[in-house]
Amino acid sequence: MADSGWYPDPSTPGYERYWDGQTWTEQIRLPGQPATPPPPAYGAPAAAPVYSAPAPAYGAPAYGAPAYGGPAGGYTPYGATTGVPRNAEIGPRLLAYLIDVGVTFGVLLAAVIPGFLVSLLIEVSDVFGYLAVLLLVVGYVGALGFSLHNLVVRQGRTGQTIGKKRMNIQLVGESTGVPLGIGGAVIRWLLPAALGAITCGIVSTLDLLWPLWDANNQRLVDKWMHYSVVAGSPTGLGGR
Repeated sequence: MADSGWYPDPSTPGYERYWDGQTWTEQIRLPGQPATPPPPAYGAPAAAPVYSAPAPAYGAPAYGAPAYGGPAGGYTPYGATTGVPRNAEIGPRLLAYLIDVGVTFGVLLAAVIPGFLVSLLIEVSDVFGYLAVLLLVVGYVGALGFSLHNLVVRQGRTGQTIGKKRMNIQLVGESTGVPLGIGGAVIRWLLPAALGAITCGIVSTLDLLWPLWDANNQRLVDKWMHYSVVAGSPTGLGGR
């Protein structure tokens, strides 16, 4: 009986077929082709190739791991398990609040003071009385409109009021790191006020004072809505 090897194919002239020592296999080739490893015995299943993942390039981090020296997220996490960004310190946030209140109060005074001065001339003519009332109304409406634009529109779009921009802090979502949008800013503004009206001001007062003893300097409304006031300015966003 012939040894295993390549022999002229008796069924296909011009080709060679592999003889495994006992029977012809399905392996054929043209004469003179480079030698290939002996095929498995006829009918025996071929061994499945073993996949070996390539090793990462020198210095490259493994899949899913942060780059060497790079942060794991956009902000410094508050806790190893919570993943909540670290809120800015109370001092800059308080100064930002006082700046916003001061600017709003300045808008109100810009109309109230002239209205008060005009009211002193009521004895001269009733027209001055009407003018004084008009200036007072314009002052209150202007201050309210400015406050809404500053706290809702501007802060919702950029994450910063005038005061926050001055103190280089911003209001963002805990998980997204982006501003809340106008809708989120409206809810953040109205929710404490509504709960305060129901509880005779208790909830709204606690909401403002909560950062004084909270480990992450976070207001109650921001805990409920998963918002954070973090250090830093937004990139690629205007301040309007």
